[in-house]
Amino acid sequence: MKRLLATVACCLVALGSVAPALADVASLEVTVADPFISLHTGPGRGYPVSVVVARGERVEVLKRRTDWFKVRDARGREGWVHRDEMALTLADDGAPPPIEDAGRSDFVEHRRELGVLFGDFGGANVISAYGAYALNPQLAANLTLSHVVGN
Repeated sequence: MKRLLATVACCLVALGSVAPALADVASLEVTVADPFISLHTGPGRGYPVSVVVARGERVEVLKRRTDWFKVRDARGREGWVHRDEMALTLADDGAPPPIEDAGRSDFVEHRRELGVLFGDFGGANVISAYGAYALNPQLAANLTLSHVVGN
């Protein structure tokens, strides 16, 4: 099992080094215009609210995961804010922040993908690592490694 994990790790590092580096995304700072925004501990409504940021305070947007934004307030506290609440904030120019919806091209035109899967396959434990790189819109190179433990 240790040998498999070492092999998977080496493959993922190799695939990551071949793929071009991700572009740095400039962070956005916004001001809370609603009475408050709620910062959740994770990107989902099921996560509890950990911090409430009041009107007039600024938050820095760190990253986005679907409709959730990870933000940091002036005191360094971090949390996740839903898109609906982010729409109630103001950018430096006094307008709502530019929140773009993901389009079909955002999903179709990506060039690389990495992942790890694990679970139960007919009563046996399985772990898989995969990687893919699109050479052009019609041709991609894929690599999958799996290890099944059990009968």
